[in-house]
Amino acid sequence: MEVIARAFALAALLALPLQAGAAGQGEAADAPPAEALHFESVFDGYAPYVHQPVAPWRQSNDRVGEIGGWRTYAREAAQPEEKGAQGSTGHGAAHGHDHGAAQ
Repeated sequence: MEVIARAFALAALLALPLQAGAAGQGEAADAPPAEALHFESVFDGYAPYVHQPVAPWRQSNDRVGEIGGWRTYAREAAQPEEKGAQGSTGHGAAHGHDHGAAQ
């Protein structure tokens, strides 16, 4: 008898989600259609890697010396970032030099 009671209770518990799903069917059918979703890919505007020629190391070292050496880079790093600066690293045209890149 106890086994039958447990089986009946289990069957009733398993039937509850089915009953709840059936009750919500009418409400979903009466609701207005949802707005169309808009998808924007993160790859829109993606720029692939472009190889940049590398200057000879002696020329690059001479250029760093002309700029003022490592002290100039340290001074730039110690300065607070300007509002509206390009990127979070502060690299870009605002530096006033090209890091020895060939142009």
